[in-house]
Amino acid sequence: LSWPVTLLLLGMSGVVVLSLSFLNRRSKKSGEAWFVDMRLFYQKVQNQLDSLKLAKSFGMEAHQEAVLGNLNQTLSHHQLEMSRSRGLTLWIYQAVTVILMSIVFYFSLRVFHTPGAMLLILLMLCARLSPRISQIHTQYQQLLNLLPSFDALTSALQEAQHVAEPQEPRPVFFEHRLRLEKISVNYPVAEN
Repeated sequence: LSWPVTLLLLGMSGVVVLSLSFLNRRSKKSGEAWFVDMRLFYQKVQNQLDSLKLAKSFGMEAHQEAVLGNLNQTLSHHQLEMSRSRGLTLWIYQAVTVILMSIVFYFSLRVFHTPGAMLLILLMLCARLSPRISQIHTQYQQLLNLLPSFDALTSALQEAQHVAEPQEPRPVFFEHRLRLEKISVNYPVAEN
């Protein structure tokens, strides 16, 4: 392809990236909300298991069931929002790509006078690459959804490592023979 067509394609790729950036932020926010509600759900389940006898003795099973039902609906709502976000992103990606490729082909034919065979090769290349790029972006969006959970996990691990007592490695020495110190062996005494 010629330089003008290549620059036009790069510029249009930037437009696609910018058009999807707001959906990426939305995807990360929905992942954060899902993480908070999932943590709350696990806490409620743990509390319910801890107070199972107490709830039965006071007849509060319906209340406990309603609390878990509400949390379950909230988590289902977040899951549905994440699925909608992925679907919307895929739809916007395909629509924007078709519109921008139409613009690229129009300018390539009318303004830059690119041969038809070259445009056919470009069309075949875009048809092969577009699903791959869409799949990569979907995986990126899923990663953004899981990022808050990963951040919480790494901060918990760092806090646990900070609080833990340091373990000093003890060296093992071999001096022409194997010497074991401070080891005792006890055998049962056989009765006669």
